[in-house]
Amino acid sequence: AFYTFNKTTQSLSCFPMLERARLKYINHLYEEIDKIDAFGASNFSIALNTAFDVLEESARNNKTCNWQRAIIIFSDYVREEYTELLKKRNPDGRVRIFILAFGAPNQGDTSKLEKIACANNGYFSKVYNY
Repeated sequence: AFYTFNKTTQSLSCFPMLERARLKYINHLYEEIDKIDAFGASNFSIALNTAFDVLEESARNNKTCNWQRAIIIFSDYVREEYTELLKKRNPDGRVRIFILAFGAPNQGDTSKLEKIACANNGYFSKVYNY
């Protein structure tokens, strides 16, 4: 499932639930990512809740094997660490959160993004665009 988020979330595909990572879906993701225009502050609460809802719905419908679950976020900044939301939605840490922070080398504080990824068994990396 591919979603964008800002003040709301929006599915980027005709597959709002999880699907196997087949080549046609990966190619579709690349096409959709090229169309995204980033702007304004993002509502991470909505994004995280949507991501957890998709994972839970997929598990209920036997669309996932329940082994490894991950959320991948592309962002440049977050205002808070969402500790309480993540404790509620990911209490056992089974869902790993990977974050790629985009921006110029000296642009903004990404420490909260890094803390979210690390606190949820994920990975954080900065991706510089010049």
